Amino acid sequence: MNVIAIADLSQFLNDLLGETGDEEQARLVIETVQGGMEAYLGRPVTIRQFTDQLRVTDADRLTFKNTPVVSVASIDIDGMALTAEQYILRKYGVDWPVAVFRPVGNLTGNPPIVTVSYTAGIDGPNEAGIRLVMLTASARLFRRLKDGILSVSSLSTDGGYSATIMTDLLSIDERGTIARYRRWRAG
Repeated sequence: MNVIAIADLSQFLNDLLGETGDEEQARLVIETVQGGMEAYLGRPVTIRQFTDQLRVTDADRLTFKNTPVVSVASIDIDGMALTAEQYILRKYGVDWPVAVFRPVGNLTGNPPIVTVSYTAGIDGPNEAGIRLVMLTASARLFRRLKDGILSVSSLSTDGGYSATIMTDLLSIDERGTIARYRRWRAG
């Protein structure tokens, strides 16, 4: 799911779309901008399902790879399924009170492996700042594509962004608009 639709971009561009192939180029532009935005923010900008395998490194907390966490479908620790009463849902993952459950290492002394299925992400379609940046950045990229400044081959939807695209993708003002959604990791 994308934050904006081709119709949103078309309306924003005053219906500039219309030539043969424009819709496919618009889709590529939207996916490229959304991928770049997610890379910049360090988190998904639409709510979707994830399944991760993690190692427990903190006795009372498990931080998920994708945030903010909306819901947890299941948590399995070394083959043992946890119930919802054994953890507290947080935006970053889950806490488990040590009195209720304390994950321990397996017989080899390694930290337990946790498989977690969950829903996470920013509700980008309903966040005005994210929608605005998606529209402005997509419109700018689409115009550059139509003007021959960029080529379709320079667009990437698989996470591999060229230096040219990344510097052109989000302006300083656009990055400032969405900076509050950025995931900061202690390092």
